[in-house]
Amino acid sequence: MSTASTDRQMEWRQLKDRLARYMVAVGGIGVIMAIILIFVYLLYIVMPLFSSASVEKVADYPLPASGGKTLYLAMEEQAEIAIRVTDQGQVQFLQTTTGKPVKTVQLPLPENSSITSFAEGSFESSVLAVGLSNGQAIIFKHHFKISFPNDKRVLTPVVEYPLGEEPLLLDWGKHPLQTLAVQVDEESATLVAVTDDQRLMMTSMSKEESMMDDEVSWGESETMVIAQTHKNISFILLDKNQRNLYIANAAGELSFYDVSDKTEPSLVQHLSLLKGHNQLRSLQLLTGDISLLAGDAKGNVTQWFPVKDEEGRRVLRRIRGFSDLNHPVTVVAPEYNRKGFLAVDESGVAGLFHTTAENTLVLQRISDSAILNAAIAPRANAMLLQDAQRLYFYSIDNEYPEVSMKALWGKVWYESYPKPDYVWQSSSASNDFEPKLSLIPISYGTIKAAFYAMLFAIPLAVMGAIFTAQFMSPSMRKVVKPSIEIMEALPTVILGFLAGLWLAPFMEANLPGVFSILVILPMGLLLFAYLWPIYGNSFLIVYVTACRMAGKPPY
Repeated sequence: MSTASTDRQMEWRQLKDRLARYMVAVGGIGVIMAIILIFVYLLYIVMPLFSSASVEKVADYPLPASGGKTLYLAMEEQAEIAIRVTDQGQVQFLQTTTGKPVKTVQLPLPENSSITSFAEGSFESSVLAVGLSNGQAIIFKHHFKISFPNDKRVLTPVVEYPLGEEPLLLDWGKHPLQTLAVQVDEESATLVAVTDDQRLMMTSMSKEESMMDDEVSWGESETMVIAQTHKNISFILLDKNQRNLYIANAAGELSFYDVSDKTEPSLVQHLSLLKGHNQLRSLQLLTGDISLLAGDAKGNVTQWFPVKDEEGRRVLRRIRGFSDLNHPVTVVAPEYNRKGFLAVDESGVAGLFHTTAENTLVLQRISDSAILNAAIAPRANAMLLQDAQRLYFYSIDNEYPEVSMKALWGKVWYESYPKPDYVWQSSSASNDFEPKLSLIPISYGTIKAAFYAMLFAIPLAVMGAIFTAQFMSPSMRKVVKPSIEIMEALPTVILGFLAGLWLAPFMEANLPGVFSILVILPMGLLLFAYLWPIYGNSFLIVYVTACRMAGKPPY
């Protein structure tokens, strides 16, 4: 071979070496960059979980000049229109960003009567009620019709009367209704009121089907007196299932009634929500209507819900508290679909909190004077607050309030659970669901699964390696060893992908055989191990003789 030919071969070899070196370098750097990009993407996705909530002022404007004192504030789902109910019986609809009136509806108040109390039903029903000075109540609800004239979305406020426009008589003695609670669903309606002569009364109605024309209408109302003397009742709450009734006074003394049987309400518990010299300023049901939120004059908000005691009875227990507000709480407004709430105090500070995470999300000064009314949007992306003279509209950025170190790694006392526990349940079909995000069960399960997998995998791997190296025939080793090395090189994600794409359908098509082999294989091994010492030599003699007669090597 000539020198020139040898030089060309060396140059070609060196070129291939350089190309291989560059390709390996590019491939390695590419893998590292891909892993870094995956990490950056996952970090980008996860970081919002741990970002704090924030609020931003959008607008503030004076209260409407007419209408009277505000009894109720709310917003529709898009937070474009606010609802304001006044003590003069007006239902005002306002633009949240400008305060301009959209529509005003006057409730049909009877002559010579005035509004003495107000009640709000569940979030889902949008039912409201006003108690009157003549012992009657007007039940109404608000909703919005959506239309698209000229391809432009238009919201039209509507006020309806689910039980009829005629006021419902609760007290035949026509005493003023000082405090009121209401719940109306598709089948039944319940109102509970305290009159000025301190009688606790309950009126219930249910829908009835006509025997003549199959029409469904509300039947006659039934009224009963639950108790004769409940002095100074300031708060009445009725859950949306119309089963649990809570009444409390300003001193924090609360009575818990079971009103599942409307003919025989029973007192479940009487307790005090407060300690020391304190006053109850606000009492609300958290979304789901299981928990109570109690705001007091010391700036504390506490959560209570029923827990079974040692005798199996449901009793209210204090679960957790929030003490970030430094002045008396004036309003507590629960979120519609999450276990969070808005609380405001007399100094004009508003706070967003989440009960399950035990997390104070944000504190913001809204006004220099006391906040008298507050509402949070159904999507929890806006809040509307009112002091003595103005309305304040704020946007809210609060995507993941349920995530906290306590919720992820600590024991949490969930609603309807007997005690704090580590629980993982990330989703549910109900909006009342309380996310359970503890990572302890997942971490423990992962470690446990890995331990048991290694318990079986290590002996199998060691014995398999010894067998492959010392006893397996060379021809089979050439197939088995590269296959195992390829499996080692494949990421577990790829193995899982192959298992799901190929192995799972195969097992599904041969499911009886898969389950049978779990029984047959161990029994077969035991049977073979028992028979081999007895018949093994005879079998080998027959096998070797047959191979020699066929002219083939026995091994």
